[in-house]
Amino acid sequence: ETDYEKSIAICKSAMQKYPDDTSLQERCNYYMGFEPISLFDMTSYTSDKSYSEEVTDNAGQVHDKAIVVGWMYDYDASFRLDRSYNTLHGVVGVPEQSKGASLNGKVEIYGDGKLLWKDHEVNGNKQPREISVDITGVEDLRLVIKGDLYGFSSVSVMFADVTLQRTIR
Repeated sequence: ETDYEKSIAICKSAMQKYPDDTSLQERCNYYMGFEPISLFDMTSYTSDKSYSEEVTDNAGQVHDKAIVVGWMYDYDASFRLDRSYNTLHGVVGVPEQSKGASLNGKVEIYGDGKLLWKDHEVNGNKQPREISVDITGVEDLRLVIKGDLYGFSSVSVMFADVTLQRTIR
């Protein structure tokens, strides 16, 4: 639990006791502005591809929601952020069906056309990893995710539990 979560819990408790206190309401709204939001709750303006729910990665960890891309198609989606967030968090790896796959999938994150983060060696021999990317000042966020196929071998790529958070107000 983080400090903003504690502050929100305290605010909600205080609001029950003092529901007409406008100063308290303003302070609660301020702290709620730091609550992370799921990228999966946002609408992409360039893609209508859906997300998978309850995806298990190659390390056995279950993720609530994930973008899972196989070798048959790529994921390329853009989201309007309006410079409202500072940090993107998520987990990059492969789903359990690609465990042991040695081919490399790719994940790229762009902010206003500039490459902010990439991993071109996402494969089933690596553990999934948490990432944090600075997206301060980004108007348009673009995610590009690709699996791979070679002969009878393939690798799927997973980008899970993606959240956006405001850390500076």
